[in-house]
Amino acid sequence: MALEPELPSDALVEILTRSSLETVGRCRSLSKEWNHVSYESSFHQLLCERTNTISGFFIQHLVNCQYSSAFVSPDTNSDPTSKLSLDFLKVPVQIEAANQCILVCVNQNNRYLVCKPATKQWERIPNPKTKYQTASTALIVLKSNPLKYKIIRFSNAKVLLNKHNSHWWRHLRCEIFYSTRGAWKRSKDLILPDPSVFCANKENTVVAANGGLHWLLSSNQVFAFYEDSENWEVFSLPLSAIDNASYNKLLLVEHQGRLALIRGRDDFLDMWVMENYARKLWSEKQTWNMDKLSAEEIYVSPLAFHNGDAALMEGFNKVIFHNFQERKSHQIRLDHPPYRIFKFQSDMEEVNLNSGGT
Repeated sequence: MALEPELPSDALVEILTRSSLETVGRCRSLSKEWNHVSYESSFHQLLCERTNTISGFFIQHLVNCQYSSAFVSPDTNSDPTSKLSLDFLKVPVQIEAANQCILVCVNQNNRYLVCKPATKQWERIPNPKTKYQTASTALIVLKSNPLKYKIIRFSNAKVLLNKHNSHWWRHLRCEIFYSTRGAWKRSKDLILPDPSVFCANKENTVVAANGGLHWLLSSNQVFAFYEDSENWEVFSLPLSAIDNASYNKLLLVEHQGRLALIRGRDDFLDMWVMENYARKLWSEKQTWNMDKLSAEEIYVSPLAFHNGDAALMEGFNKVIFHNFQERKSHQIRLDHPPYRIFKFQSDMEEVNLNSGGT
């Protein structure tokens, strides 16, 4: 039954918080009001409670050349189901990519696998051409039931020299794994001008928004890859965000389904949102005052958005879920500093990971 956009917000909340994650995702495109309501912290918390959904981040650590991970959530201390672990894999793994409910990992024998931590399911998949060093890996879930996904892997093949202007260009291989086929396919190579390389900061993982996958480049540009057409482009960040040398961090994030840029400066966070993706038009959307949080912590730094008005921040030996609207924080101590972070949201239903029949 189609829902009417004219529904009052309280009725809308009652309906959507009893729906599946996939249904909520589809309804977000029906109206701006529905999209906004579905990203509010109160809605997010109610949805997780009523649908037994887990939402948070996998924090990956690297200590003495050994990978480990911990799952953090605002409900970590109160909800036992939120305490996910990758211990069911029996061996240490490096998380390569995450999207919705599944992870792509590589074990200590350099074998690739996909898993759903909420149900402790895992499946080996064929390896890509691992003789080429991985530059970045992305995962996108196309459908949850039955499960259908793609893995996009970029690897460093070689560096080319343009003889006409003596500029260096970076040559990247692109391979795509199709779950429906159970196999990798070589796609078109990428040629990016140096120093336009993927940022190696732990916060700057791939951002899925506006129908594309996005990386922040070291040249203060955005690299976008569109898995449906397997095309790519590079476009600029908003000039107003980078023309002031006072900022201490730039971070690409997904905010309410759209690509956004966060700039940290002193006790403030500024945000630009891609208002018109086709024309690549940014608008300065909001500025948050972090003086209260900064007064409690020696140094805090943004990592990612958890929902529409709450973000994951990094402090000293801890991560902090901070709600900007309520100006409330929830701290979780860590044994080791974060190496990389991966946003994760999952139901508790089993899936068929071996959809390709391999």
